[in-house]
Amino acid sequence: MAYKWRTTHGVAYGVAYGVAYGVAYGVAYGVAYGVAYGVAYGVAYGVAYGVAYFGVWPTRRGFWRGLRRDYGVAYGVATAYFWRGLAWPTACLRPWPTAWPTA
Repeated sequence: MAYKWRTTHGVAYGVAYGVAYGVAYGVAYGVAYGVAYGVAYGVAYGVAYGVAYFGVWPTRRGFWRGLRRDYGVAYGVATAYFWRGLAWPTACLRPWPTAWPTA
């Protein structure tokens, strides 16, 4: 009887510990991943948009033509990463990564 009691309590303790650890790890990982992704995405998008919008890139064909070309390139790259990034926020709700930049 004592063995059964120990086994039952051991399993209950293991399940409780596993769930608590999993939830804590999932929340911590989700927050850290979300913040890191948000900062990286914000900086990349902001730099691309700012450079394209203000026409900082040197051009040989004049300001407006170069601005149009540079903005098109930056907007295309940012849009591609935006649509790819839409699948990422759901990864913050799980304790394991399901989407990577190489996906």
